[in-house]
Amino acid sequence: MAKKKKYMPEVINKVIESGDHWETCPFDLEATPKHKGEDIINRTNEREASPDWIVAIEDGKVYKTGYGVKAGYYVYIQHINGYYSFYCHLKKGTIQVKKNEKVKKGQRLGFMGQSGKATGNHLHLGILINLNVYEDPYPYLTGEKDFNVDFPAGNYKVLYKKYLRTSPEVANNKYKYSKLTATGKKNCDNVGGYARTKVGIIMKFDKFQDDKKGNKWGRTTSGKDYVWICVKDSTGIQVEKVD
Repeated sequence: MAKKKKYMPEVINKVIESGDHWETCPFDLEATPKHKGEDIINRTNEREASPDWIVAIEDGKVYKTGYGVKAGYYVYIQHINGYYSFYCHLKKGTIQVKKNEKVKKGQRLGFMGQSGKATGNHLHLGILINLNVYEDPYPYLTGEKDFNVDFPAGNYKVLYKKYLRTSPEVANNKYKYSKLTATGKKNCDNVGGYARTKVGIIMKFDKFQDDKKGNKWGRTTSGKDYVWICVKDSTGIQVEKVD
């Protein structure tokens, strides 16, 4: 933890139940070593953080709890749209939730502690997208960003190989469909089984629709034909807006 603390006056999505939020070490992926979250305490005391209850930043479901050599006792919460929040260095024996449990915003997760590789009692808060992209937690604490992602019409890059469908409402993905070229247009090579998009392909989506299982599909056109591609499922966002 850094010696100087920065008061965080704009926090509206609390992760500490009581007291003010003070930053002791900011998110910094350029540092050596990288710091993939915010270190936070709840007191103005310059020499020691005061432990307190750690609460969920938003509604979600417990992805996992456990212990790591560096993280100490931790809780991971899965939110909508592929977002995860994680809470590290919790006090031993204080975790209040278990795997797959649904939690509400502000619900107690555990007590602030010094478990794992930590200097002084503090919370290490992290935000992950699709469990592989670290985000600065600060805008999520202040409400500048949230976990609700809208998909406007436009051009998107496909980040992962995703199934094609003739409709977002069908029961499965087993459809014979034409391959997609690098321009997003179909060719005449019919492929059986699970036809997929190519990673990195740029496609224009004109409509988005949810299916009955909580997945979101985007419609892209080639001439008079429509192709539906999964843009969000339980693993998170599958496409990236490019314009």
